[in-house]
Amino acid sequence: MATPYEPYKAPTAVDTAPVASAPTSVPYAVVELLGQTRPWAKLMAVLVFVSFGLTLLVAVGVSLASDPGTRSSFWPLIVHLAFLVPAAVFLWKFADDIRRLQGGGGQAALESALRNQKSFWKYLGIVACGMIALFFLGLVLGFLSGRGGG
Repeated sequence: MATPYEPYKAPTAVDTAPVASAPTSVPYAVVELLGQTRPWAKLMAVLVFVSFGLTLLVAVGVSLASDPGTRSSFWPLIVHLAFLVPAAVFLWKFADDIRRLQGGGGQAALESALRNQKSFWKYLGIVACGMIALFFLGLVLGFLSGRGGG
């Protein structure tokens, strides 16, 4: 709706200055620092994948060589190891996004890298809280089962 003309009011200037937008290029220092992080993130992801595979092979071997009654410990180990895989995937994606950023991926690559890094730390935080809760549950159950034996 247009403002009506008021002849006795002081004139006002219309602000026609361009709106400042977010920079489209990423500062060199940011790219350099993330570039120094990339090999370590990739190394940790590879180590998690390799340790998962080797531990799985050892667990299968031990399970097959042991008595059938003792094989139940195999599955908790596999479940425990499976919790490491998403963390390694987030790290792998983080390192790939850094490579894209170094290749000129710009703001989009930076945002994707930071999103994967955030997801990595969020996932580890949730897993850590879950482990702490299970630890305390184990303490309580152990305490309760120890009291009844009298």
